[in-house]
Amino acid sequence: MINNIISFVILVLMFWGRSLHSKNPKLHIKVMSLVIASDLLLVGYLALFNQALTKINAEMSGLLIIHLFFSITTVILYLRLIPIGIKLAKGDESQRASMRQMDRIIVVFRTMTFITSMSLLLR
Repeated sequence: MINNIISFVILVLMFWGRSLHSKNPKLHIKVMSLVIASDLLLVGYLALFNQALTKINAEMSGLLIIHLFFSITTVILYLRLIPIGIKLAKGDESQRASMRQMDRIIVVFRTMTFITSMSLLLR
């Protein structure tokens, strides 16, 4: 349950951080860096200490498979987004369109990760 609360806080911070991009770009960068780092740490913790990866087998429910798809894809998208964000933070405006596109995709995948996680918890 605590993992879901942490996940929810990260999601709330993500939406707040996104709202700061034009109002306060410096704070936006800090909040979004915290969001990505926290989310990657949470996934790492779940994989290592909850032995999430050892629970992968042929008898998994469809919902769990969907959750894993969203979760793993979110991590991959974060890893692709980091260099774009670094370049943009350094002033490379040619990365702006890529950042917007990645942002739209990541928000959907991260939100679906949370929704499927809560659905698994409430079963």
